[in-house]
Amino acid sequence: YFEYVTNETLKDIQVYEIDSGFGWGGGDFSADRTNQVEIKRAHVEFNWPETDVNFRVGIQGFALPGGAMGNPVLGGDMAGAIVSTPINDMIGLTAGWVRGYDGDQIGGQGGGDEIDLTLLSLPITGNGFSVNPYFVYAWQGEDAMSANANYVSGDLATASLPVAFADGDVNFTDEGDAWWAGFDYQVNMFDPINISGQFVYGSSDAEAEVDYDGDGVVDLDGDVAERKGWYADFMVDYVMDNMTPSLFFLYSSGDDDDIEDGSETFPMLHNDGFVAPPVAGGFGFTGCQTSLSYAANYSFAQYVPTGIWKLGFALKNFSFMDKLSHTIGVAYVQGTNDSDAIEDSAGLNGNGGGWLGVVMTDEDDAWEFGFRSEYGLYEALALTLDYEYASLD
Repeated sequence: YFEYVTNETLKDIQVYEIDSGFGWGGGDFSADRTNQVEIKRAHVEFNWPETDVNFRVGIQGFALPGGAMGNPVLGGDMAGAIVSTPINDMIGLTAGWVRGYDGDQIGGQGGGDEIDLTLLSLPITGNGFSVNPYFVYAWQGEDAMSANANYVSGDLATASLPVAFADGDVNFTDEGDAWWAGFDYQVNMFDPINISGQFVYGSSDAEAEVDYDGDGVVDLDGDVAERKGWYADFMVDYVMDNMTPSLFFLYSSGDDDDIEDGSETFPMLHNDGFVAPPVAGGFGFTGCQTSLSYAANYSFAQYVPTGIWKLGFALKNFSFMDKLSHTIGVAYVQGTNDSDAIEDSAGLNGNGGGWLGVVMTDEDDAWEFGFRSEYGLYEALALTLDYEYASLD
């Protein structure tokens, strides 16, 4: 991370990512791989002269208000323009535009190959509490949706279950639109008890023709590509001198037993692993910290926080000696998707043992255990040790 600061109101931020690791040499000892450095972020941040209005323009890290465990709708590195300003001592305003996808990167043909979104949030901070309502609207071009139709996680997770798991062609017949309305909250007026959480509802409307077996015949069409659902999380911490007990919970709506009426799972744009409980939840369900990936964007259990509920308990930051702290936690997870929906989809496309094997239903459950220790060598350098275990049924 590099900042090139002109003055207190103008700076340029450059972030680079090194896509290599110990022993990643293609089967030999050569760890000095080529083509492994990428531009992660590149944006300008400045204040409008003689005001508190702040602009961030370019490829930047951005996330919507995150509640207890991060925001499932939008979070990661993205290209856009975000403006924020205080309105008064209690209320602020953030607004922006993000280019989510562009199939024709040079010039643009105006043929529906883009995904654009606008966002607006209104952070409110009071005495012992804060709440941040927000709204997001996205235009989804039909060509852009077709290019991303087989993604059930990652970019454009707004498609329905049948569309995401289709073996054959998916043809979106019109442009789609999507919107999300939600809020997060923090309550610390009951110190030493701190409460945090969020609720968000999302809706994605699109029409598509789905060919499951690749024979050129449309198996499902119409509103099969629609997706509407909700997500909520909650966490309560009891802050003590030498530890913080924490109870956390999340719930995300799942599909019913009718796959032809669209999906009831929560739609997302791009969350890049931003949803994670404080412990006992990041190993089996994010896909970011493990090599046990079932496929590109899946982990041991399930990448996306849709169609599951989770209950967990953690002891955070307990310490018995100077500079050494620990966090330990356990969580139980169960799916909220109707098992009949998964079985019906598997029968249509013959793919039940593949991608469908990592979507949890109301007949599937898992539990996770996590333990982390951190020792501070210096103020800016720490050693960490993680042990995490997940069991999926």
